Amino acid sequence: MAQEHLKTALDDYNPAESCDEKWRRLMEVKMKLAYAQSLYDFASTSRSVAPGTGRAKRAGKNESASSSSSAQPSIVESAKHSRTLQESVVNKAIEEAKQLLTKLIKDESTRVDCWNNMGRLIYDDCKPAVARMVYDQIVNSFPDNFDLMNNLGFLRILGNEPEKAGTNFKDIISKCPTHVEALSNYGVHLIINKEDFKSAQKVLSQGLAVNQSEPHMWNALAISYLMEGNHDYARECFGQARKNEKYHTGAAWSIRFTIANYLRRQAAMKTSLDEKIKFFQGVKNLLDSVMSYEETSDVHLAIAKLHLSRSAALRAATPAEAKKYANPEDEDSEAQRHMISAIKIDRTNTRAWNELGLSVMRTGNSKKAIDFFKMAVQTDPRRPALWINLGLAYQLHGSHNDARRVLIKALELDKDSIEAMNNLANLHKAKGELDEAKKIYVRCINTLNASAHKTSPRSRELLAQAYNNLALVSIKEGNYQKAMDNLQFAQERYPGMACVRQNIQRLALRLENRMN
Repeated sequence: MAQEHLKTALDDYNPAESCDEKWRRLMEVKMKLAYAQSLYDFASTSRSVAPGTGRAKRAGKNESASSSSSAQPSIVESAKHSRTLQESVVNKAIEEAKQLLTKLIKDESTRVDCWNNMGRLIYDDCKPAVARMVYDQIVNSFPDNFDLMNNLGFLRILGNEPEKAGTNFKDIISKCPTHVEALSNYGVHLIINKEDFKSAQKVLSQGLAVNQSEPHMWNALAISYLMEGNHDYARECFGQARKNEKYHTGAAWSIRFTIANYLRRQAAMKTSLDEKIKFFQGVKNLLDSVMSYEETSDVHLAIAKLHLSRSAALRAATPAEAKKYANPEDEDSEAQRHMISAIKIDRTNTRAWNELGLSVMRTGNSKKAIDFFKMAVQTDPRRPALWINLGLAYQLHGSHNDARRVLIKALELDKDSIEAMNNLANLHKAKGELDEAKKIYVRCINTLNASAHKTSPRSRELLAQAYNNLALVSIKEGNYQKAMDNLQFAQERYPGMACVRQNIQRLALRLENRMN
């Protein structure tokens, strides 16, 4: 309904002739921006209001998610068509707004609202790094604009620059103690990056003294109490968030999910098992609070991921540390149970099908994994990672031709996918097609060297893997010196890779034996 009103207003927009021309254009841009944003919000939240994706409807006892034969093609196909249609409309509206904003900025570069809206549009277009660069530049030009500084701080949290983000928020609050957005973001920063729950409570209470109807702050305050173990206060704050959320189109709900996922990742980085489990329990309390209000597919999936994280932590611990907690196998079973519940509620939940496929593949059941990954690519055929997972499952099952077919499909969607190239080359190597494997490994290396992120730890790790695999091909060809050169390249790029170190030792021994 909001979209219809905005579109009508935009079509009928005809300001008085006496209006300044730039002002007229700015008003048109703002209306287009509002229209684009409403469409974007509609597309991103449409799954939560689609049939079968909102409040849980209990499935019958015989309903299962064990194979593709039990799927409902009509639901899947209609969801795919709806999502594609919405995204095309949204992208068109966002591009149109971006073009108008660009013209305005060229004509009058000192309009802060134009720059701010441009940054927000770029962020909404799934380009947070580019948006951060835009805000970096404009904050220097307009250092006293607190809204710009706040948006930059938010993007710095997303860009893994927590210290700079905290500085942004503190600077705003010192100059404007009633800036609600900065107080809210600084409170969240203290929770997820500093684990300073007392200070977070103080900051968030300061914000709520300014505006008691802000659900984001009630959410964050509740989370700080949950992480402390103060469940009564947390429950009361969540109730306040839910009470006020209807005025904010459900945005606080997504904030709660974001924080839960972030805290789960933070827990995995704790050093001791006890610290990890304590942190995981805080996340579980948070997700249980969401579940108590509304049982959805995404809540079940978030809980499943939490159990998988607990399982990984228990497996990495010593037997003495792990003995007082549940077995990793029990955590895996709980994770699968929640994944199946997620799919029963929403059979178009791509991530749930994918996670279920990964889960059963880890147990060695490649046949079931193939079925689940097939469902994942059927619900969202445009994601290369899903095709890569399907290809790996086929490869483990011994279906090499099918594996090759779907990996080529992944590369059609993303020609620079290192994982797809690496898996395809491994497939050729396993079949003895060494020239083809070598060609693809070299392509991997060239792609990584040309990447803008080639110095990142993940890129260096992938580069080392490619050189290691290229060395293994050279060993099969009997070219031991070339293999050693590639292994040394791998070790230089990523010194901590155990397989590279072991291959160097084995090859050195083989070369020594040959010389003797």
